[in-house]
Amino acid sequence: MGHKQWKEFTLDTLECFCYTCFSWLFTYPLTDKEGVVGQKHILVILLCLACVSLGCASRNPYVTGGIIDMQQSRYESAEVKFKQALEIEPENSDAHMWLGKSYASQRKFTKAADHFDKAISINPSQKSEFGREPRYFWAIYYNSGMDFIEDEAWDSAEKRLLSTVEIIPDSIGPYTQLSYVYTKQDKQDQAQDILNKAIKKAPDNMSVRVNLARYKIKNESYEDAKGVLKEVVSRDPDNAKAHYYLGLVFSKTKNSKEAEGEFAQAAKLDSTDRDAFFNLGTTRMALKKYGEAAEAFKQVIKLDPTDEESWLQWGICYYHAKNYDLAIETFTKWIEHDPKNPDAYLNRGYARSAKGQKSEAYEDIRYGEELQQR
Repeated sequence: MGHKQWKEFTLDTLECFCYTCFSWLFTYPLTDKEGVVGQKHILVILLCLACVSLGCASRNPYVTGGIIDMQQSRYESAEVKFKQALEIEPENSDAHMWLGKSYASQRKFTKAADHFDKAISINPSQKSEFGREPRYFWAIYYNSGMDFIEDEAWDSAEKRLLSTVEIIPDSIGPYTQLSYVYTKQDKQDQAQDILNKAIKKAPDNMSVRVNLARYKIKNESYEDAKGVLKEVVSRDPDNAKAHYYLGLVFSKTKNSKEAEGEFAQAAKLDSTDRDAFFNLGTTRMALKKYGEAAEAFKQVIKLDPTDEESWLQWGICYYHAKNYDLAIETFTKWIEHDPKNPDAYLNRGYARSAKGQKSEAYEDIRYGEELQQR
């Protein structure tokens, strides 16, 4: 322990002791039944005077009381005392720091970070605490940033996440979240720049590279995205997201055959990826592989029975394959799941018409059109 830290520790200990003495002094009567001041009270009075002479009483007593509460895990009580301290001294940087810590102990991360920022604005030397306990403060600012993301407060989220990068520059998580925030702020260049910085710091982190490719796809830089994703796949063949986004690149550049292979691999690696199966289905429809496309849409429905577009495409696959019985069966299942969906009746009517079931087709189409007008 250095000289400065030992001095701070000694002062804190003396202040806590002083607070205890004063509390005892004002809690119990000074005299006994005969009106005589007891020896114990005389001793306490002397100790209190000693504390004053040592400078212990110079700290706001509410701060001292709050510190005692913090040491005994009474965080709500500590919060009250630190607020009382700030009512007396609004610019007391120690009170702001400790109030922030009491909020952090109650998982109120945004309030905690607010008071840390206030303390530093009053007394910049308070920032030295970040260096002594970087992980503690990093977690508070990161969680505050995530809370702002949940509330879609993008500017505030950016500020908090930039603070985490400043506290621990080599932590990759905030870079990824910042890229998301920048995208929401329509700052695409900054989103890519922050991911490039993350890649330099963690060149083996494939998730960061996949996120970078996503932004390149959004900006229609398909060749750049393909280069990034091919490198990821070469280094991490089982990266489902890399295969999925590579499939998107091929799909957007009208290379359906390559897209099919990537979407199929993505779906194989992650059987819960609804988007992989859906895009696999649409790609196979483009290749006129209607039976295989139907199986892909069937998997989407298993994952999400409310997906109307997949119900529609599933039945249409059989219709295009001229397998009208399966088309009728699929649209009937859709109707059982969603009895008031007009598209289900209309498409079953078309399938029945193609099969030659004219009266049934007429009733389905009539009822479907009636539902559309409601």
